[in-house]
Amino acid sequence: MRIETPYKVLLGIIIVVAIIGQIKDNIVSKNEIEKCYKENYTFVYKQETLSDNLIKQFLSQLNEYNYSEEKDKKDSDEYQFVDSIFIPERKIVLQANHKSKTVQIARIKIGSREYENAQILYQHGYQILHDKKKLSEKEIKKLLNKMEYDHDYMLKKDMKNKTLTIIDP
Repeated sequence: MRIETPYKVLLGIIIVVAIIGQIKDNIVSKNEIEKCYKENYTFVYKQETLSDNLIKQFLSQLNEYNYSEEKDKKDSDEYQFVDSIFIPERKIVLQANHKSKTVQIARIKIGSREYENAQILYQHGYQILHDKKKLSEKEIKKLLNKMEYDHDYMLKKDMKNKTLTIIDP
């Protein structure tokens, strides 16, 4: 028996375990979102409450995405799903608040952490400020496009006033 054979077998086992783990995480996370639906959570997308029919459509669309990451917080959980596990371009971020029984949905393009956070907060209704002025929708989209490839922007979030200040590099 060649020395390479045990390594190939070990590599094969590692790959199978990783795939099984990914499938399990995918199923568990989607079950958590469906549990929120069954417990009558309010689903909100772009500041609009989704009807029952739209929630069902969204849940079926979610089946085409792969689980990526989960963040547990005090009163909420965040689930992230990507369109591809190999070269993801888009992401769905769901923030389930168990206190208020709401699920906030954001569909974003993948980029720097600041770029992704700015997209999420914008979709959640935060006012976007830049150079101490409120931006129009056209100006926001232009700034977000610039942020996609530039990782040096900084964000200042004011939860009380629901504003997000974007600071240039």
